[in-house]
Amino acid sequence: MTYILEVLDVHFSYPGGVVALRGAFLRVRKGEVVAVTGPNGCGKTTLLLIATGLLKPDKGRVLFDGTPLDEQLPQARKRIGLVFQNPDDQIFNSTVYDEIAFALRQLEIKEEEIAERVEEIAEKLGIDSILKRPPYRLSLGEKKKVALASILVYEPELVLLDEPTANLSYKTVSEVEYIISELQREGKTVVVASHDVNFIARVADTVYVLSAGRVIGFGEARKILLDKDLLSRAELAPPLIARVAELLFDKENPPPLTLEELAEKLHKHK
Repeated sequence: MTYILEVLDVHFSYPGGVVALRGAFLRVRKGEVVAVTGPNGCGKTTLLLIATGLLKPDKGRVLFDGTPLDEQLPQARKRIGLVFQNPDDQIFNSTVYDEIAFALRQLEIKEEEIAERVEEIAEKLGIDSILKRPPYRLSLGEKKKVALASILVYEPELVLLDEPTANLSYKTVSEVEYIISELQREGKTVVVASHDVNFIARVADTVYVLSAGRVIGFGEARKILLDKDLLSRAELAPPLIARVAELLFDKENPPPLTLEELAEKLHKHK
């Protein structure tokens, strides 16, 4: 079995003794979408930072393509992209264009090619009309798209997204879901940290559940997202569609997880 990313028995504490991870683990196959879920403060963000080499674990290992990640840095950063939960933690250039172009300029790519790639990814994400604007004048949704574009423009093989739908409109969330599906179709691998089980149900192949810095369950998305006992231990509930379907169909299997699956089931019951 080929894993592009393996985080193995990782422990991490922040200065002051705040323990964030207690033996957490994560295994990600090439080409899949993996979600890490759990309540606020459970260690999701810390796990992503360790998975990308931005934090060094107190104990444990991170393998990228089967080799220790720390032995591949900084070269491996060209193959890995992390989008922070708060885009203001990531965006620092004076214009949207310069923000998206920044990573390409570090790779010493010619400006003509940079312009083409910036315009291409900006059009794909629907932000081509704001390329000359300063990021501080953008909405949160626009900032998140700019941060995502600044990563996708250099075409990393592994993309990690920290709470990508937090505080976004329904339209922007739908756009994020489409981008994730496009990345998977292109053969890219995506890891999403989110406490939004409804969003996870629509995008993830595999789900890991974190609680107090430990993985308390993992597996195929449908199985994990319908495990009420497991989710309750992480202060979560099954997706809304599954809960509605339980009322409508009296626990008939297999229960739907998405609106499309519910519509199909309702049509069959006409």
